[in-house]
Amino acid sequence: MKWLNDFFMRLRRALHPGATGSPAHPAMPTLEMLMGMISSVSDDDIDCSQAFDLMHQYADLIDSGQDAASLLP
Repeated sequence: MKWLNDFFMRLRRALHPGATGSPAHPAMPTLEMLMGMISSVSDDDIDCSQAFDLMHQYADLIDSGQDAASLLP
């Protein structure tokens, strides 16, 4: 589990330099939120390739200040 925590901390720092502890950006989930999302995946969810295809759109929405989670749930 430590490797996963380290990974998300590195990801958080890469996306939000200078951020420590809780996310600096409201759209940046905490480790607990990410683990909850991972554990609640269902067969109805999109697969990895579909998610990868949407990542740039999601990032653009966040960057423009829009509610990416509502627009691309």
